[in-house]
Amino acid sequence: MRLIICFFGLWLACAAAQDTYAIQGTIVASGGVLEKGTMIVSGGKISAVGENMPLPSWMRVIPVEGVVFPGLIDLHNHLTWNVLPRWKLDATVGTRYDWQAMPAYVEKLSGPQGKMMSAGHGCEMERYAEVKALLNGATSVTGTGRLGDCVKGLARNLDAASGLYGEQPEPLRYEVFPMEVGYEQAKVIRDGLEAKTLRAVLFHVGEGRDASAAREFRMFKAQGFLKRGVTVIHGVGLSEPNFVEMAAAGVGLVWSPRSNLELYGKTVDVIAARKAGVTVALAPDWSPTGSAGMLEELVVAAEWNQAHGGVLSEKDLLQMVTVNPANLAGAGDQIGALAPGMRADFIVLPKRGGSALSALIGAKPGSIELVAVGGVFLAGTPKLLPGGEKIAICGQEKSLQVKGDMGGVTWAELTGKLQLALRDVGSELAGLSECGK
Repeated sequence: MRLIICFFGLWLACAAAQDTYAIQGTIVASGGVLEKGTMIVSGGKISAVGENMPLPSWMRVIPVEGVVFPGLIDLHNHLTWNVLPRWKLDATVGTRYDWQAMPAYVEKLSGPQGKMMSAGHGCEMERYAEVKALLNGATSVTGTGRLGDCVKGLARNLDAASGLYGEQPEPLRYEVFPMEVGYEQAKVIRDGLEAKTLRAVLFHVGEGRDASAAREFRMFKAQGFLKRGVTVIHGVGLSEPNFVEMAAAGVGLVWSPRSNLELYGKTVDVIAARKAGVTVALAPDWSPTGSAGMLEELVVAAEWNQAHGGVLSEKDLLQMVTVNPANLAGAGDQIGALAPGMRADFIVLPKRGGSALSALIGAKPGSIELVAVGGVFLAGTPKLLPGGEKIAICGQEKSLQVKGDMGGVTWAELTGKLQLALRDVGSELAGLSECGK
């Protein structure tokens, strides 16, 4: 028998509370794949993980046929924009400043998004996007914006309401335009990193393929941001010497291949970054030009990997969506792995291919069987989540148990309100997934 030591002692001593249960099946634990695994969840945390574990008679046991993975962690998104349809450029451009200046961008994206926010629909947009993220495997997200208490619940909002640090301010900061950060705020960021009141800062840098994108790294460095705890998002314009400097300083990288390829025709040199020793995470950017969520972005990464000679293993890709982003977020002690003492954030995917990890790499849209955040089941199949509100995604029936996290409205009421509001601003509601991809 293989047993991982229980958090705070032997798991048999854990109280038989209503929120205590055991998941049994194939489990991708921190120590490896457990084919006949058991994971005990109590009080929103994992209290034990092992194989062939005896259980007390009072324990509620939930067998799963699929594979249990840590919840995926999305360090790069712009959530309220994910209610909008996909937007396709006629030709790729040099940097983000090019497409952001296009009339078509204003017409299709920034105009409708701005009008929706001004009309007070931000909370509805956020909640829709978080359910979209959950159904794509993400239990933690970033890119929330400043929407107040309505972001609490559903996925963990690492930059606003993660639930990981009690009433303390979130120790993660997310900056879309770091070159526009003023002197005083730049000092606040640097001082916070030095004092450890900030565990992580995420900066969009080098988003594009031309010289101006490359120059952003020099500006970023001149502002004193090349520090441990900082992570660069995009980095398309960066070169090998930049990655060497990043690795030496402990600066990470978030890779968003689909959006990069669609907008700029190339993505960051992730091979050079990894060779230099940079910790790399994978994230979808946003659904208008990126992927609908983490699972779909993994498909893009796997296709890119195959086209580049298979330089990344299945384990590499798993780490890019779990332990790597957890560590870059400064939260690797709480999320990103299935181990005793960690938060019970996990997903279940149907088995496919010749290995347990194959269930994650290339998962079909809409196939997710269960999503839990803090041990609470939020979405899944009706078999694993009976009694929830039924929805369809890619022809598959799912069940949502999220009304309490959406201001008391049902999913049908939320989507109906968004559809009407988007129609009024000349747009339409994006789907939860790209089912044909």
